Amino acid sequence: MAKIVIYVRDHSRGLSVDCRFEGENGDSELAQRVAIKTAAGLAGHVSVKVNDAVKKSRKGKVNVH
Repeated sequence: MAKIVIYVRDHSRGLSVDCRFEGENGDSELAQRVAIKTAAGLAGHVSVKVNDAVKKSRKGKVNVH
């Protein structure tokens, strides 16, 4: 079974998102290629969602004075 693992890590300039493909010996070549392409596409979508969540969580904590 092909797996896509999503890593969210703290960095000096915010959060970084990384999606990786982890395959097993029994996976077909087609399943591996599809999982690799899907992981590459998911990284952008997950990054946008993480950034939106961070902005919403900070919205109430901003001091305007």
